[in-house]
Amino acid sequence: MLPEIVLFCSLFYLPASPQAVVSDFSSFRCPNPAELQNYSRLLATELPRFLVLSTAELAGLQILDVSTQEAGSNAFRIRIRLPNNRCYLVTVVTTGGRLVITAVTPIVCPLRAAC
Repeated sequence: MLPEIVLFCSLFYLPASPQAVVSDFSSFRCPNPAELQNYSRLLATELPRFLVLSTAELAGLQILDVSTQEAGSNAFRIRIRLPNNRCYLVTVVTTGGRLVITAVTPIVCPLRAAC
């Protein structure tokens, strides 16, 4: 029994791998004009596939704020509000120079936009 307890406790003292830091993101901030343009274009073309909505239903989409990956800056998180007052966290990565949506997660809408 003692060896099992020692083994179990040793798992908590394993050093973190460098890949563990990769998922750390900066705090959310207001996007700059270039980001607004790029993210708006991406969301208009790819978001309908994730949410099964028409382009018309996304017409009033609002980008609330963005967050970038601390290490490497090849991933982004975008918080958005749809015209139906539903909010989502959209995870985006840069692959081969292209922005690609990897996940869309429902979130609670903030009372007001930070930007």
